[in-house]
Amino acid sequence: MKIAFDLRRKMGFGVGTYIRNVMRTLGRVDAPGGTGPGHQYVLIGTPDRLREFRGLPENFILQPMPTLPTTWKMTLAFRRLLQQHKCDLLHIPHLFKTPRLSACPYVITVHDVLDFMYRKQHQSAWRNRLRLEMARYAVSHAAAVVAVTQSTKTDLLRLFGDGVRPERVHVAHNALDERLAGPHATPEERRFIAERYQVTHPFLLYAGDIKPHKNVAKLIEAFSALKGELKKEGKLPDLKLIIIGNEISSHPDLRRTMIRSGVQNDVRFLGFVPIETLRTFYDEAKVFVFPSLYEG
Repeated sequence: MKIAFDLRRKMGFGVGTYIRNVMRTLGRVDAPGGTGPGHQYVLIGTPDRLREFRGLPENFILQPMPTLPTTWKMTLAFRRLLQQHKCDLLHIPHLFKTPRLSACPYVITVHDVLDFMYRKQHQSAWRNRLRLEMARYAVSHAAAVVAVTQSTKTDLLRLFGDGVRPERVHVAHNALDERLAGPHATPEERRFIAERYQVTHPFLLYAGDIKPHKNVAKLIEAFSALKGELKKEGKLPDLKLIIIGNEISSHPDLRRTMIRSGVQNDVRFLGFVPIETLRTFYDEAKVFVFPSLYEG
């Protein structure tokens, strides 16, 4: 079987990690000459997004697709690639870019439906409605839908209604990234984050995207309150909050929150951190905090 993957969307923290882990695992369990089913995989995306998959086995075809000026041209070009490679199945690893005119059956992975639960403020009512109906059509016409949790399946069926057959929605939980498993950080790994990231104090850790529903502003305010309580008790005067995932330059509102809360010298935004190093941060943190208001 020849299976295509739609990798055109920018790969951020959550969905990007999912895609990378799926590709890496398939490359290990279904390499030529192994005991896997022997499928071929066609990865379709922009050249810069395909670059990181160059090390996959020879049964993985990297098919570049440049960004075209209109959605309609993109749709037709994507369909032609599916036909050119004679793909039997298409996997779309998220619900943000819904398939149109697919040349073969497709499967969608749904991580959450937050994008469709509330109106986007910068879009008109009819555009929000159009997005919802396009997503409904995509899900209802999929050969199968993979929901990463039972909660996501419940939200999906409630939001899209009778158009989605429950028996076509399968719950498959995200697996633990094996690179995060293993023993505690070594002295060399602890020394590396101290030297590379100047992390020499006890810290709380948040790792993930920075979006409104992730509630990072409230986390900063809560951290400020915690610092105040600890100061009264004379404990952990050098405690820091480390945020991994986005640069502070992209979020001036959070910088204002830090200044208003008086913790601008105690909150660190480290941006992207390789997962092998992230494992050390998880291990060294006093507490991992995840204040999200909604997850799939």
